[in-house]
Formats: sequence, structure tokens, C-alpha cells
Amino acid sequence: TKVKERTVELEDAYKRLNQIMHDSSILVSHIGHKFHNELWPFSQAAMIGNSLIELISNNEKIDTETIDFAKKTFSNCESSLIRIEEMKKTIKRNFGRSSDKIKCNIISFIDISLNSILEKHKEDNIHCIKKYDPSTVIMGEINSDQITIAIENIIHNAIQAMVKHNIKKKKLLIITITHNEKDITITIEDNGPGMDTNTKENIFNIFYTSKENEIKKGLGLGLYITKWIIEDCHKGKIEIKSTLSEFTKFILTIPVISVLQ
Repeated sequence: TKVKERTVELEDAYKRLNQIMHDSSILVSHIGHKFHNELWPFSQAAMIGNSLIELISNNEKIDTETIDFAKKTFSNCESSLIRIEEMKKTIKRNFGRSSDKIKCNIISFIDISLNSILEKHKEDNIHCIKKYDPSTVIMGEINSDQITIAIENIIHNAIQAMVKHNIKKKKLLIITITHNEKDITITIEDNGPGMDTNTKENIFNIFYTSKENEIKKGLGLGLYITKWIIEDCHKGKIEIKSTLSEFTKFILTIPVISVLQ
């Protein structure tokens, strides 16, 4: 029995580590871009600082000790910026994911991804209702890895919430896909515990988690990354609707190229 319990714990730890690696790989790319934007002013300041030091070096009113201190300070800034840039390259090389997009039938891809995700949770007894026609061809350019992670993050959270709260009614996951000439809309709805106002307002914030009191709480990255994937990477939109003790619904809208029946 102890061996079985330990095996389950190890499997759970492996799944959690795998999810962290998924989240980290996407986040690294995002943070790398943010780093570049945030550090640029410091880089410029260091350059300007060195230029100013050269101008005041011959000013007899400024003592040598002050000038030497300023030189050392700006030199340290430049060294730090170089180290940070190297760290960013190393992290991206080891953990970064490709941001390349491919042209594909989105509805077919989502259907395959959904089946794969549900297979991982087959022991949770989730009843999934698919409200879409899998034979419909909806062409669009997406990053398949990113879209899979975005959908998986939402579904994983939904199932986790339903299982954790041990709802007495049948655990329902309803996937609806609609489309028009410009967009495809994926709606993921569950009949779990729902969210209060505070959770709905903060759910997409980085490091926010509603699992503060749990031993195996999340990192607060999943839905932040999901929003970034849909809105920043795919120029789409993500919305959430939820009523406490009733349901939670995520609505993902992604631009498409064409629709063929």
C-alpha cells in the first residue's frame, strides 16, 4: 500500500513538474521581450553616464574620488546588463519554445487536442459535451503548442475545481465552437463551484492563485500565460463569465483565414 501511495505521489509530482516546464517555456519568451523593453533605458543611461564622466573628468571642482566612484558605478551597470542579456539567451536556448505559426484546420486540431487532454483526466469521471461539427473546416494560422497549452490550462483548472469541491451533480464540461468569416470562438464551460468577484477580477494576473491554503497550490502562471497566448500571440480575445456555486465559462476568440463547410 505504501509503495502504491508513493508511486501516486511521484506521478503527481511528475505531472506538476511537466506543467511547470510547459508554463516556464512560454513565460520565458514573454519575459525575454519584457526584459528587453525594461532594460533598454538602463542601457542608454549607462552610455550617457560614461559620456558625462568623460566631460567632467577634467573639471577641477569635482574631486577624483567622486569621478572614480561614478566610473565604477556605471561600469558595474554595463557589466550587469551584459550578464542579464547572456542569462536571457541561455534560458531561452534551454527552455524557450518556437513562436512559429502553422496554417491548419483549427477545429480539427482543437478536437484532437481536446481528446488528448480528456484522456489524461479519464479517472476524474468528467462528462464532456461537444457542441460543434468536427467535419467543419476552419483554416487559420496558430502556434499549435501554445493553443494546446492555453486550452489545457483552462480545462485542467475546471476539472481540478470540480474534483476538489466534490460536487454531487454530474461533472460537466461543455465545449462549444462557433465561427464567422473573421473569427472562431471556443467556449469552455463547467458546472463547478464558480468564482467570486475577487477571483474573476484577478484570475489573469501573474502569480495570482485561488489555492493559497492548499499544499499543492499552483504557481499562478497558467491563466496569465493563457491570456498572453490568446491575446498577445494570436491577436484574439479571452473573456470569463462565472456565477458562484453555478458555473464558469471561458470564451476564447481567435482570428481565422477562411471557413469551409
